[in-house]
Amino acid sequence: MRTLRYYGPVSYISLFVLVFLVPVTLHAHGFGVSYEENKDGYLVDIGYDPEIFTTDSRALFDFTLYYEGTEEDVEYSDVWLRINQGTRVIFAGGIHSPEFGTAGILYTFPEEGEYAISVRFQNMGEALTEVTFPVTVILGEKTSPFNATSVIVGLVGVLSGVFVTFIATRRRRT
Repeated sequence: MRTLRYYGPVSYISLFVLVFLVPVTLHAHGFGVSYEENKDGYLVDIGYDPEIFTTDSRALFDFTLYYEGTEEDVEYSDVWLRINQGTRVIFAGGIHSPEFGTAGILYTFPEEGEYAISVRFQNMGEALTEVTFPVTVILGEKTSPFNATSVIVGLVGVLSGVFVTFIATRRRRT
């Protein structure tokens, strides 16, 4: 009779990460749309999702910089992001460029209206290029923080934890 080999909980966690999480990070912005602009010899590509911004949903932004014409990735250390509503600064801060994947942010707009999003790519303190693009945010529905997506993600997390715990303790019993 053939028996299954047990490699420990770390190998199962690693397998989970490889199968479910790495494909998401390798695909720059497979969901949503993007704003692209050629400037200073670069192609700035800002992916965002959802396509229509509302006050009740989070917006995902990711930031990629290419050399113009070649679409070869440009290395940068961080992105400086500023979100204005008219003359009022709503958000300003730096986003570090990760070792793998793209720099990104999850943001919820506080109110409806017209916004300007300014993105400056920097490498070790030196500004490479900066672009600004307009965004319109509409009033969303007031919803409970316990929506279907939150419940599903929570259940997947709990079930994954139970599974990993079961596998880890199973070895100790035999």
